[in-house]
Amino acid sequence: RFDRLVFVGPCGSREDQAAVLAALTRRFDLHPAVDLRAVAAALPPLVTGADLYAVCADALAGATRAAVDALAGHDGDGEPPCLEARVDQGHLLRAARGLRPSVSPEDL
Repeated sequence: RFDRLVFVGPCGSREDQAAVLAALTRRFDLHPAVDLRAVAAALPPLVTGADLYAVCADALAGATRAAVDALAGHDGDGEPPCLEARVDQGHLLRAARGLRPSVSPEDL
């Protein structure tokens, strides 16, 4: 039980945001060319940790959809493709650009 309200502000610099993205994606199968600093640069100016989590979850969902689509498109000849949800730069950038931040400057 919490007896106090604790305020944790938005994630400050782009470097801090990239570091949080790295922590959140540490168990993802990331494509080696992923540049988390570029993903952070594509984010809106004010983002919270929850927003960054949402970006990562959306990117992983996009990678999973792509893997399932590849498996569904297999014609049955030869080895089926491996169901591998590898998150690439495109998945992360689409998620970052589609993010609607949970806080606004007025909220702070």
